[in-house]
Amino acid sequence: EDCPFGRGPDFLWNALSSWYESIERHAADTRFELFNLAELGKELQWLVEKVKDETKGCPVVLGHNDLQYGNLMQNTREPHDVCFIDYEYSGYVPLAFELANFFAEFSADYDADVVCDYVNRGVSEVERLSFYEQYLMARPNQAEDVSEKTLKTLDAQVSAYMLVNHMFWGLWGLLQTVTSTIEFNFAQYSTLRFERYLFDKDRLGWTSPASSWTVGSVVTPKKDTDGTPKVGIDAFSYNPDAKVFTVNGRPQTD
Repeated sequence: EDCPFGRGPDFLWNALSSWYESIERHAADTRFELFNLAELGKELQWLVEKVKDETKGCPVVLGHNDLQYGNLMQNTREPHDVCFIDYEYSGYVPLAFELANFFAEFSADYDADVVCDYVNRGVSEVERLSFYEQYLMARPNQAEDVSEKTLKTLDAQVSAYMLVNHMFWGLWGLLQTVTSTIEFNFAQYSTLRFERYLFDKDRLGWTSPASSWTVGSVVTPKKDTDGTPKVGIDAFSYNPDAKVFTVNGRPQTD
């Protein structure tokens, strides 16, 4: 009963716009000072048009849109079938968005200090391409092998929609900051998603009129007794000038 099948192909874009507008109404909230909301709005507008232009022809599917590990259930008995739960964010979206969200969640551990560890828990290109092949071959009436060109095209679309996914959950985190009663640091989560957005955007070589948009830290870094940062959300940072994403001060390439 919580699966909103009526959400049409514009669901994703409408959600992004609606969430940003809701957040903008709380612009005076000091918790949002370092998120530069005015420039974020320009960045969002640019991103939507850019991704639509770069991914023409991407099929629209009914997506779950929140396939994190807590929403995947496997039967402990034979045949050990898998089912999805919690369709709160489901709706019709580009296939590449659903896949991007699925891959992004591999980096998540919501009980760990590092909620999103894209370096140590991320999905490699080889793993992505293998998944695409199995996914596409499982389609009804798929008589031929999937070409390498098809796999690479889909991967490029997923890379583009990964930016949309970071923006989607980054905005969601900001909105939850002022609406949710759940004990979770949503501002920190948004910081991680936005910083990874900037990192992945640079990897694609994309620039926007709002390229000056940056995300500030919303917390004081945790430190051990010797003064070095602990492993945790606070130890992540992104330097847009040097185009470097760091974990505990160490540059990362993936």
